Amino acid sequence: MNQDAFNFIPVVRGQNRLEVVNSATEPSELVLIGAIGKSWYDDSGITEQEVRDALKSVPKGKHINARINSEGGSVKEGLGIYNAFKERSADITAHITGYALSIASVFPLGAGRVVSPKSAIWMMHKAWSMNQGNADQMRQAAEMLDAHDETLIDI
Repeated sequence: MNQDAFNFIPVVRGQNRLEVVNSATEPSELVLIGAIGKSWYDDSGITEQEVRDALKSVPKGKHINARINSEGGSVKEGLGIYNAFKERSADITAHITGYALSIASVFPLGAGRVVSPKSAIWMMHKAWSMNQGNADQMRQAAEMLDAHDETLIDI
């Protein structure tokens, strides 16, 4: 058994929460509520590394019910969470328990199965950012956003 299994310390920052509930006989529960990653005004969101640590606390091959209610946040962190889910996709069923907005509409798609009741709300949109600069910098920013959109659409 994975030595780190059952040793995950919950992450709670304001209204953001990541926790794992492990049981010897039942599927594990990974609860992810709130913002993803840091933003320009707040660094309390859940990070890729924290999700990877949470997943590491569950032995490979053990089923995980990931319960997600998130307004989204950082594309960088969200893509990392998507890839972490994808690496364990056979083990993970993502349950949308409220919101799957913005980047939080992408990372559940890395799970092997997604359960979304009619009462769940999804929001998918083109990538956006705040930029300033001259025309050359604005063109570079537009190219960067186009590249992000292509990656998100492919997922």
